[in-house]
Amino acid sequence: MIRLKTKRLIIRDPLPTDIDEWHRLLSDSKTMYYLPDIMTRSLDESRRNLDVALDEARNPNRSKYFFAIENSETSAFIGTVGYTVTKTTPLGKFAGAGYFILPEYHGQGYMTEALNEVIRFAFEDDGVYRISTGCITENRASERVMQKCGLIKEAEYKSYTWHDGRIKDRAEYRLLKDEWMNTKKTLGVNGNNEPAHNIFTNTMADMKWPDIQHYADKNAVVLLPMGVIEEHGPHLCLATDIYTAQIYCESVRQKLDKKGYAAIIAPPFYWGICQAAGGFVGSFNIRSDTMKALLFDILSSLKGFGFKRIFAVNAHGDVEHKIVAMNGIKEACEQLEITACFPHDDFMLHHFGLSNDAPCFYTIMPQKVKISEAAVGDVHAGDIETATINTFYPHLVDTQKAKLLPDVSLGDNFEAWMFGGQLKQLSPQGYLGSPANYESADIQKNIEDNAHRISEAIITRLNRN
Repeated sequence: MIRLKTKRLIIRDPLPTDIDEWHRLLSDSKTMYYLPDIMTRSLDESRRNLDVALDEARNPNRSKYFFAIENSETSAFIGTVGYTVTKTTPLGKFAGAGYFILPEYHGQGYMTEALNEVIRFAFEDDGVYRISTGCITENRASERVMQKCGLIKEAEYKSYTWHDGRIKDRAEYRLLKDEWMNTKKTLGVNGNNEPAHNIFTNTMADMKWPDIQHYADKNAVVLLPMGVIEEHGPHLCLATDIYTAQIYCESVRQKLDKKGYAAIIAPPFYWGICQAAGGFVGSFNIRSDTMKALLFDILSSLKGFGFKRIFAVNAHGDVEHKIVAMNGIKEACEQLEITACFPHDDFMLHHFGLSNDAPCFYTIMPQKVKISEAAVGDVHAGDIETATINTFYPHLVDTQKAKLLPDVSLGDNFEAWMFGGQLKQLSPQGYLGSPANYESADIQKNIEDNAHRISEAIITRLNRN
Protein backbone atom coordinates (compact mmCIF):
# COMPACT_ATOMS: atom_id res chain seq x y z
CA MET A 1 0.00 0.00 0.00
CA ILE A 2 1.33 3.40 -0.98
CA ARG A 3 1.29 5.93 1.84
CA LEU A 4 2.84 9.38 1.39
CA LYS A 5 3.17 12.07 4.05
CA THR A 6 3.51 15.85 3.92
CA LYS A 7 3.42 18.54 6.58
CA ARG A 8 -0.36 18.36 7.00
CA LEU A 9 -1.54 15.42 4.93
CA ILE A 10 -1.54 11.67 4.47
CA ILE A 11 -1.85 10.67 0.80
CA ARG A 12 -2.61 6.96 0.53
CA ASP A 13 -4.19 4.22 -1.47
CA PRO A 14 -7.95 4.08 -0.84
CA LEU A 15 -9.64 1.69 1.58
CA PRO A 16 -13.10 0.07 1.43
CA THR A 17 -14.05 2.13 4.48
CA ASP A 18 -13.62 5.31 2.43
CA ILE A 19 -16.90 4.67 0.59
CA ASP A 20 -19.05 7.26 2.38
CA GLU A 21 -16.60 10.11 1.87
CA TRP A 22 -15.71 8.86 -1.62
CA HIS A 23 -19.39 9.07 -2.51
CA ARG A 24 -19.77 12.50 -0.92
CA LEU A 25 -16.90 13.77 -3.07
CA LEU A 26 -17.92 12.22 -6.39
CA SER A 27 -21.60 13.10 -6.01
CA ASP A 28 -21.02 16.71 -4.97
CA SER A 29 -22.25 18.97 -7.77
CA LYS A 30 -19.90 21.82 -6.87
CA THR A 31 -16.82 19.58 -6.76
CA MET A 32 -17.69 17.84 -10.00
CA TYR A 33 -19.01 20.89 -11.88
CA TYR A 34 -16.21 20.87 -14.46
CA LEU A 35 -16.23 17.07 -14.92
CA PRO A 36 -19.90 16.08 -14.98
CA ASP A 37 -19.14 12.85 -16.84
CA ILE A 38 -17.31 11.54 -13.78
CA MET A 39 -19.94 12.65 -11.26
CA THR A 40 -21.81 9.77 -9.64
CA ARG A 41 -25.56 9.74 -9.01
CA SER A 42 -25.83 6.92 -6.48
CA LEU A 43 -23.91 5.16 -3.74
CA ASP A 44 -23.64 2.04 -5.91
CA GLU A 45 -22.08 4.08 -8.73
CA SER A 46 -19.56 5.57 -6.31
CA ARG A 47 -18.80 2.10 -4.95
CA ARG A 48 -18.01 0.83 -8.45
CA ASN A 49 -15.64 3.78 -8.89
CA LEU A 50 -13.94 3.00 -5.58
CA ASP A 51 -13.68 -0.69 -6.50
CA VAL A 52 -11.68 0.24 -9.60
CA ALA A 53 -9.25 2.22 -7.43
CA LEU A 54 -9.00 -0.67 -4.94
CA ASP A 55 -8.32 -3.17 -7.72
CA GLU A 56 -5.61 -0.94 -9.17
CA ALA A 57 -3.94 -0.59 -5.76
CA ARG A 58 -3.62 -4.39 -5.62
CA ASN A 59 -2.41 -4.73 -9.21
CA PRO A 60 1.40 -5.26 -9.44
CA ASN A 61 1.29 -3.70 -12.93
CA ARG A 62 -1.02 -0.86 -11.99
CA SER A 63 -1.53 2.06 -14.35
CA LYS A 64 -3.93 4.09 -12.21
CA TYR A 65 -2.89 5.78 -8.99
CA PHE A 66 -6.00 7.20 -7.28
CA PHE A 67 -5.01 8.35 -3.79
CA ALA A 68 -7.17 9.48 -0.90
CA ILE A 69 -6.10 12.68 0.87
CA GLU A 70 -6.66 12.96 4.61
CA ASN A 71 -5.67 15.40 7.34
CA SER A 72 -2.74 13.88 9.24
CA GLU A 73 -4.01 15.18 12.60
CA THR A 74 -7.77 14.60 12.34
CA SER A 75 -7.87 11.84 9.66
CA ALA A 76 -10.62 13.87 7.95
CA PHE A 77 -11.11 12.94 4.28
CA ILE A 78 -10.23 15.97 2.12
CA GLY A 79 -10.29 14.75 -1.48
CA THR A 80 -8.46 12.64 -4.03
CA VAL A 81 -5.38 13.13 -6.19
CA GLY A 82 -3.51 10.93 -8.60
CA TYR A 83 -2.56 10.07 -12.13
CA THR A 84 -3.10 7.51 -14.87
CA VAL A 85 -0.18 6.13 -16.86
CA THR A 86 -1.10 6.57 -20.54
CA LYS A 87 1.98 5.02 -22.12
CA THR A 88 5.52 3.85 -21.45
CA THR A 89 8.52 5.07 -23.42
CA PRO A 90 12.29 4.49 -23.21
CA LEU A 91 12.48 7.74 -21.22
CA GLY A 92 9.83 6.65 -18.75
CA LYS A 93 6.08 6.71 -18.21
CA PHE A 94 3.72 9.39 -19.50
CA ALA A 95 0.91 10.21 -17.07
CA GLY A 96 -2.20 12.37 -16.87
CA ALA A 97 -2.91 13.91 -13.46
CA GLY A 98 -6.18 14.84 -11.81
CA TYR A 99 -7.52 15.96 -8.44
CA PHE A 100 -10.72 16.73 -6.54
CA ILE A 101 -11.24 18.42 -3.19
CA LEU A 102 -14.32 18.86 -1.03
CA PRO A 103 -15.63 22.46 -0.98
CA GLU A 104 -15.01 23.04 2.73
CA TYR A 105 -11.27 22.61 2.15
CA HIS A 106 -10.91 25.08 -0.74
CA GLY A 107 -8.35 27.87 -0.48
CA GLN A 108 -6.19 26.31 2.23
CA GLY A 109 -3.32 25.05 0.08
CA TYR A 110 -4.16 21.37 0.61
CA MET A 111 -4.34 20.40 -3.06
CA THR A 112 -1.09 22.15 -3.91
CA GLU A 113 0.56 20.30 -1.04
CA ALA A 114 -0.92 16.97 -2.12
CA LEU A 115 -0.17 17.31 -5.83
CA ASN A 116 3.40 18.41 -5.11
CA GLU A 117 3.97 15.20 -3.18
CA VAL A 118 2.33 13.02 -5.85
CA ILE A 119 4.54 14.65 -8.49
CA ARG A 120 7.59 13.86 -6.35
CA PHE A 121 6.46 10.25 -5.97
CA ALA A 122 5.78 9.89 -9.70
CA PHE A 123 9.18 11.20 -10.76
CA GLU A 124 11.34 9.75 -7.99
CA ASP A 125 9.64 6.44 -7.21
CA ASP A 126 7.44 5.41 -10.14
CA GLY A 127 9.59 6.08 -13.21
CA VAL A 128 7.33 8.77 -14.64
CA TYR A 129 8.98 11.09 -17.19
CA ARG A 130 6.11 13.37 -18.21
CA ILE A 131 3.01 14.56 -16.34
CA SER A 132 0.24 16.41 -18.14
CA THR A 133 -3.08 17.86 -17.05
CA GLY A 134 -5.43 20.66 -17.99
CA CYS A 135 -8.67 22.44 -17.21
CA ILE A 136 -11.31 24.78 -18.58
CA THR A 137 -9.72 28.22 -18.30
CA GLU A 138 -12.52 29.69 -16.19
CA ASN A 139 -11.60 27.12 -13.52
CA ARG A 140 -8.91 29.40 -12.15
CA ALA A 141 -8.54 27.58 -8.84
CA SER A 142 -7.52 24.38 -10.63
CA GLU A 143 -5.14 26.24 -12.95
CA ARG A 144 -3.49 27.97 -9.98
CA VAL A 145 -2.77 24.58 -8.42
CA MET A 146 -0.97 23.57 -11.62
CA GLN A 147 1.03 26.80 -11.61
CA LYS A 148 1.96 26.54 -7.92
CA CYS A 149 3.21 23.00 -8.52
CA GLY A 150 5.52 24.21 -11.28
CA LEU A 151 3.63 22.84 -14.28
CA ILE A 152 4.26 24.70 -17.54
CA LYS A 153 1.48 25.96 -19.75
CA GLU A 154 1.79 24.35 -23.17
CA ALA A 155 -1.32 25.57 -24.94
CA GLU A 156 -4.64 27.32 -24.63
CA TYR A 157 -7.32 26.05 -26.96
CA LYS A 158 -10.03 28.52 -27.90
CA SER A 159 -13.65 27.33 -28.08
CA TYR A 160 -12.52 23.80 -27.30
CA THR A 161 -14.94 22.27 -24.78
CA TRP A 162 -18.72 22.31 -24.64
CA HIS A 163 -19.66 22.76 -20.99
CA ASP A 164 -22.79 23.83 -19.15
CA GLY A 165 -24.56 25.01 -22.28
CA ARG A 166 -21.76 26.96 -23.94
CA ILE A 167 -18.36 26.61 -25.58
CA LYS A 168 -15.32 27.26 -23.39
CA ASP A 169 -11.53 27.52 -23.66
CA ARG A 170 -9.15 24.92 -22.27
CA ALA A 171 -5.58 25.21 -20.97
CA GLU A 172 -3.05 22.35 -21.08
CA TYR A 173 -0.07 22.02 -18.74
CA ARG A 174 2.91 19.69 -18.54
CA LEU A 175 5.92 18.93 -16.36
CA LEU A 176 8.91 16.81 -17.39
CA LYS A 177 11.11 15.10 -14.86
CA ASP A 178 14.12 17.15 -16.02
CA GLU A 179 12.16 20.39 -15.58
CA TRP A 180 11.05 19.33 -12.11
CA MET A 181 14.61 18.43 -11.12
CA ASN A 182 15.93 21.76 -12.36
CA THR A 183 13.24 23.68 -10.49
CA LYS A 184 13.88 21.67 -7.35
CA LYS A 185 17.60 22.39 -7.59
CA THR A 186 17.10 26.09 -8.32
CA LEU A 187 14.44 26.88 -5.73
CA GLY A 188 15.45 24.50 -2.99
CA VAL A 189 12.86 22.22 -1.40
CA ASN A 190 12.15 21.83 2.27
CA GLY A 191 11.27 18.61 4.05
CA ASN A 192 7.65 18.81 2.95
CA ASN A 193 8.46 19.07 -0.77
CA GLU A 194 7.51 22.75 -0.76
CA PRO A 195 9.65 25.49 -2.35
CA ALA A 196 11.88 27.01 0.31
CA HIS A 197 10.98 30.58 1.25
CA ASN A 198 14.09 32.41 0.16
CA ILE A 199 14.31 35.96 -1.17
CA PHE A 200 17.92 35.25 -2.13
CA THR A 201 16.91 32.64 -4.71
CA ASN A 202 18.58 33.31 -8.09
CA THR A 203 20.42 36.36 -6.72
CA MET A 204 24.13 37.04 -6.18
CA ALA A 205 23.68 35.83 -2.60
CA ASP A 206 23.36 32.24 -3.85
CA MET A 207 26.30 32.52 -6.26
CA LYS A 208 30.06 32.12 -5.93
CA TRP A 209 32.35 35.06 -6.59
CA PRO A 210 33.81 33.74 -9.88
CA ASP A 211 30.26 33.43 -11.23
CA ILE A 212 29.57 37.06 -10.34
CA GLN A 213 32.88 38.08 -11.92
CA HIS A 214 31.76 36.36 -15.12
CA TYR A 215 28.69 38.62 -15.30
CA ALA A 216 30.73 41.73 -14.53
CA ASP A 217 33.12 40.84 -17.36
CA LYS A 218 30.10 40.71 -19.70
CA ASN A 219 29.02 44.21 -18.59
CA ALA A 220 25.78 42.69 -17.32
CA VAL A 221 22.85 44.75 -16.12
CA VAL A 222 22.25 44.48 -12.36
CA LEU A 223 18.66 44.28 -11.14
CA LEU A 224 18.25 45.50 -7.55
CA PRO A 225 15.00 44.30 -5.90
CA MET A 226 13.69 46.97 -3.52
CA GLY A 227 10.97 46.81 -0.89
CA VAL A 228 10.46 46.94 2.85
CA ILE A 229 9.38 44.76 5.74
CA GLU A 230 5.98 46.11 6.74
CA GLU A 231 2.49 45.00 7.67
CA HIS A 232 0.25 43.79 4.87
CA GLY A 233 -3.08 43.36 6.56
CA PRO A 234 -4.04 40.54 8.92
CA HIS A 235 -3.68 37.95 6.13
CA LEU A 236 -0.31 38.55 4.44
CA CYS A 237 3.31 38.25 5.55
CA LEU A 238 5.44 41.32 6.31
CA ALA A 239 7.84 40.56 3.44
CA THR A 240 5.19 40.79 0.71
CA ASP A 241 6.87 43.74 -1.06
CA ILE A 242 10.33 42.24 -1.22
CA TYR A 243 9.06 38.81 -2.27
CA THR A 244 7.16 40.55 -5.05
CA ALA A 245 10.20 42.57 -6.16
CA GLN A 246 12.32 39.40 -6.31
CA ILE A 247 9.62 37.58 -8.33
CA TYR A 248 9.51 40.47 -10.81
CA CYS A 249 13.30 40.60 -11.06
CA GLU A 250 13.55 36.95 -12.06
CA SER A 251 10.99 37.44 -14.85
CA VAL A 252 12.66 40.66 -15.99
CA ARG A 253 16.04 38.93 -16.04
CA GLN A 254 14.67 36.23 -18.31
CA LYS A 255 13.17 38.78 -20.71
CA LEU A 256 16.40 40.79 -20.87
CA ASP A 257 18.36 37.62 -21.56
CA LYS A 258 16.06 36.77 -24.49
CA LYS A 259 16.72 40.24 -25.91
CA GLY A 260 20.48 39.74 -25.67
CA TYR A 261 21.11 41.69 -22.45
CA ALA A 262 22.95 39.72 -19.78
CA ALA A 263 21.46 40.45 -16.36
CA ILE A 264 22.13 39.44 -12.77
CA ILE A 265 20.04 40.02 -9.64
CA ALA A 266 21.60 41.72 -6.61
CA PRO A 267 20.65 40.69 -3.06
CA PRO A 268 17.33 42.37 -2.17
CA PHE A 269 17.29 45.78 -0.50
CA TYR A 270 14.54 45.57 2.12
CA TRP A 271 15.39 48.21 4.71
CA GLY A 272 13.41 51.26 3.64
CA ILE A 273 10.87 53.78 4.85
CA CYS A 274 7.35 52.84 5.96
CA GLN A 275 5.76 56.23 6.38
CA ALA A 276 2.23 55.18 5.39
CA ALA A 277 2.11 51.87 7.28
CA GLY A 278 4.44 52.96 10.07
CA GLY A 279 1.68 52.99 12.67
CA PHE A 280 1.40 49.18 12.65
CA VAL A 281 3.34 46.55 14.55
CA GLY A 282 5.70 44.81 12.12
CA SER A 283 6.47 47.84 9.96
CA PHE A 284 10.22 48.32 10.28
CA ASN A 285 11.30 51.88 9.60
CA ILE A 286 14.78 53.33 9.19
CA ARG A 287 15.96 56.91 9.02
CA SER A 288 16.19 58.59 5.64
CA ASP A 289 19.92 59.22 6.06
CA THR A 290 20.47 55.55 6.93
CA MET A 291 18.57 54.31 3.89
CA LYS A 292 20.35 56.74 1.61
CA ALA A 293 23.79 55.81 2.96
CA LEU A 294 23.06 52.08 2.76
CA LEU A 295 21.85 52.38 -0.82
CA PHE A 296 24.94 54.40 -1.76
CA ASP A 297 27.25 51.78 -0.22
CA ILE A 298 25.50 48.95 -2.07
CA LEU A 299 25.86 50.75 -5.39
CA SER A 300 29.48 51.53 -4.55
CA SER A 301 30.11 47.84 -3.87
CA LEU A 302 28.52 46.88 -7.19
CA LYS A 303 30.76 49.36 -8.98
CA GLY A 304 33.74 47.85 -7.17
CA PHE A 305 32.73 44.45 -8.55
CA GLY A 306 32.85 45.90 -12.06
CA PHE A 307 29.14 46.65 -12.66
CA LYS A 308 28.17 50.02 -14.09
CA ARG A 309 24.53 49.52 -15.16
CA ILE A 310 22.18 49.08 -12.21
CA PHE A 311 18.38 49.24 -12.26
CA ALA A 312 16.21 49.17 -9.16
CA VAL A 313 12.99 47.14 -9.36
CA ASN A 314 10.80 48.62 -6.65
CA ALA A 315 7.67 47.01 -5.17
CA HIS A 316 7.02 49.51 -2.35
CA GLY A 317 4.86 52.51 -3.12
CA ASP A 318 5.51 54.75 -0.09
CA VAL A 319 6.28 58.22 -1.45
CA GLU A 320 8.93 59.02 1.16
CA HIS A 321 10.66 55.72 0.38
CA LYS A 322 10.68 56.63 -3.30
CA ILE A 323 12.04 60.13 -2.73
CA VAL A 324 14.91 58.89 -0.56
CA ALA A 325 15.69 56.11 -3.04
CA MET A 326 15.70 58.59 -5.94
CA ASN A 327 18.01 60.98 -4.12
CA GLY A 328 20.34 58.18 -3.03
CA ILE A 329 20.61 56.76 -6.54
CA LYS A 330 21.07 60.22 -8.05
CA GLU A 331 23.91 60.95 -5.65
CA ALA A 332 25.55 57.60 -6.44
CA CYS A 333 25.29 58.26 -10.20
CA GLU A 334 27.04 61.59 -9.83
CA GLN A 335 29.78 60.48 -7.44
CA LEU A 336 30.45 56.96 -8.69
CA GLU A 337 30.03 57.69 -12.40
CA ILE A 338 27.71 54.76 -13.00
CA THR A 339 24.35 54.34 -14.70
CA ALA A 340 21.99 53.64 -11.82
CA CYS A 341 18.26 54.17 -12.28
CA PHE A 342 15.13 54.11 -10.15
CA PRO A 343 11.79 53.21 -11.77
CA HIS A 344 8.95 55.65 -12.20
CA ASP A 345 5.46 55.07 -13.52
CA ASP A 346 4.73 57.27 -16.49
CA PHE A 347 1.53 58.70 -14.98
CA MET A 348 3.39 59.79 -11.80
CA LEU A 349 6.24 61.72 -13.44
CA HIS A 350 4.58 65.14 -13.28
CA HIS A 351 3.97 64.80 -9.53
CA PHE A 352 7.74 64.73 -9.03
CA GLY A 353 8.59 67.35 -11.65
CA LEU A 354 10.23 64.73 -13.85
CA SER A 355 10.18 63.98 -17.57
CA ASN A 356 10.80 60.77 -19.52
CA ASP A 357 14.42 61.77 -20.17
CA ALA A 358 15.29 62.61 -16.55
CA PRO A 359 18.69 61.19 -15.55
CA CYS A 360 18.90 58.38 -13.00
CA PHE A 361 15.35 57.22 -13.74
CA TYR A 362 13.66 54.86 -16.12
CA THR A 363 10.01 55.25 -17.05
CA ILE A 364 7.56 52.35 -16.97
CA MET A 365 4.50 52.65 -19.19
CA PRO A 366 1.01 52.11 -17.70
CA GLN A 367 -0.50 48.66 -17.41
CA LYS A 368 -3.15 48.15 -20.09
CA VAL A 369 -4.13 44.52 -19.56
CA LYS A 370 -6.91 43.56 -17.16
CA ILE A 371 -5.61 41.62 -14.18
CA SER A 372 -8.38 41.81 -11.62
CA GLU A 373 -12.15 41.45 -11.43
CA ALA A 374 -12.33 43.31 -8.11
CA ALA A 375 -14.45 46.45 -7.93
CA VAL A 376 -11.93 48.05 -5.55
CA GLY A 377 -8.35 48.42 -6.78
CA ASP A 378 -5.40 46.96 -4.92
CA VAL A 379 -3.57 49.81 -3.19
CA HIS A 380 -2.07 47.80 -0.35
CA ALA A 381 -2.52 44.10 0.50
CA GLY A 382 -5.55 43.77 -1.79
CA ASP A 383 -6.44 41.04 -4.24
CA ILE A 384 -3.34 41.24 -6.46
CA GLU A 385 -0.75 41.22 -3.68
CA THR A 386 -2.67 38.46 -1.89
CA ALA A 387 -2.85 36.38 -5.06
CA THR A 388 0.85 36.93 -5.81
CA ILE A 389 2.06 35.61 -2.47
CA ASN A 390 -0.53 32.84 -2.52
CA THR A 391 0.76 31.72 -5.93
CA PHE A 392 4.43 31.58 -4.97
CA TYR A 393 4.36 31.23 -1.17
CA PRO A 394 0.92 29.84 -0.27
CA HIS A 395 1.88 29.02 3.32
CA LEU A 396 2.53 32.70 4.00
CA VAL A 397 -1.09 33.66 3.33
CA ASP A 398 -4.10 33.19 5.59
CA THR A 399 -6.58 32.65 2.76
CA GLN A 400 -9.45 31.88 5.11
CA LYS A 401 -9.04 35.28 6.74
CA ALA A 402 -8.56 37.00 3.37
CA LYS A 403 -11.92 35.67 2.13
CA LEU A 404 -13.70 37.29 5.08
CA LEU A 405 -12.20 40.76 4.71
CA PRO A 406 -14.57 43.45 3.36
CA ASP A 407 -13.48 45.83 0.60
CA VAL A 408 -11.73 48.99 1.77
CA SER A 409 -11.51 51.78 -0.81
CA LEU A 410 -9.43 54.93 -0.94
CA GLY A 411 -12.37 56.74 -2.46
CA ASP A 412 -11.33 60.32 -3.22
CA ASN A 413 -8.19 60.10 -1.07
CA PHE A 414 -5.79 58.79 -3.74
CA GLU A 415 -3.48 61.80 -3.97
CA ALA A 416 -3.55 62.35 -0.21
CA TRP A 417 -2.55 58.69 0.19
CA MET A 418 0.19 58.85 -2.44
CA PHE A 419 1.73 61.90 -0.81
CA GLY A 420 1.81 61.04 2.85
CA GLY A 421 -1.47 59.40 3.85
CA GLN A 422 -1.51 57.35 7.04
CA LEU A 423 -2.87 53.86 6.40
CA LYS A 424 -4.13 53.29 9.94
CA GLN A 425 -6.53 56.24 9.62
CA LEU A 426 -8.01 54.78 6.43
CA SER A 427 -7.98 51.09 7.33
CA PRO A 428 -7.52 49.92 10.93
CA GLN A 429 -6.74 46.39 9.68
CA GLY A 430 -3.94 47.61 7.42
CA TYR A 431 -5.12 46.97 3.87
CA LEU A 432 -6.67 48.92 1.00
CA GLY A 433 -8.39 46.91 -1.70
CA SER A 434 -10.31 43.67 -1.98
CA PRO A 435 -8.29 40.74 -0.55
CA ALA A 436 -11.36 38.49 -0.63
CA ASN A 437 -11.29 38.57 -4.45
CA TYR A 438 -7.73 37.23 -4.72
CA GLU A 439 -8.88 34.12 -6.57
CA SER A 440 -10.09 36.22 -9.51
CA ALA A 441 -6.72 37.94 -10.07
CA ASP A 442 -4.67 36.61 -13.01
CA ILE A 443 -1.23 36.69 -11.40
CA GLN A 444 0.69 34.99 -14.18
CA LYS A 445 -0.60 37.62 -16.61
CA ASN A 446 0.29 40.36 -14.12
CA ILE A 447 3.86 39.14 -13.69
CA GLU A 448 4.28 38.67 -17.43
CA ASP A 449 2.96 42.16 -18.14
CA ASN A 450 5.04 43.85 -15.42
CA ALA A 451 8.18 42.04 -16.54
CA HIS A 452 7.53 43.07 -20.12
CA ARG A 453 7.00 46.75 -19.27
CA ILE A 454 9.96 46.90 -16.88
CA SER A 455 12.35 45.14 -19.29
CA GLU A 456 11.28 47.36 -22.18
CA ALA A 457 11.79 50.45 -20.01
CA ILE A 458 15.28 49.26 -19.05
CA ILE A 459 16.21 48.59 -22.68
CA THR A 460 14.92 52.03 -23.69
CA ARG A 461 17.03 53.65 -20.98
CA LEU A 462 20.12 51.64 -21.94
CA ASN A 463 19.77 52.72 -25.55
CA ARG A 464 19.90 56.37 -24.53
CA ASN A 465 23.50 56.03 -23.37
